[in-house]
Amino acid sequence: MKRRTQRKSRARRECGEEEEKRREEHRGRAEHEENAVRKKRKEEKNTEEEQSTKRMRRGRREKKRRTQRKSRARRKCGEEEEKRREEHRGRAEHEENAVRKKRKEEKNTEEEQNTRKMQ
Repeated sequence: MKRRTQRKSRARRECGEEEEKRREEHRGRAEHEENAVRKKRKEEKNTEEEQSTKRMRRGRREKKRRTQRKSRARRKCGEEEEKRREEHRGRAEHEENAVRKKRKEEKNTEEEQNTRKMQ
């Protein structure tokens, strides 16, 4: 009876070692698969980030080009535009001066009337 239980326990021990080996192998395979999945996700994330940065850079480049085109066009027609602005500025200043002169005259006439009333 004793021998029989010893044999069973020895068999269990041996079987346990084999089972432990199998578990470790399985664990190793599972870890390997997890690592592969993580690596793949990381690569996908990196490519997405690269694409988004490329898009951002492209957008910046296009914006820069647009502004350069505009400034170039401004420079080209700048002389004509400047002439027009000066003419407009001259007209506006002339009108402002006329308005000031008119107000000043009105103010003077009011003061004259007030001084006449006082006398």
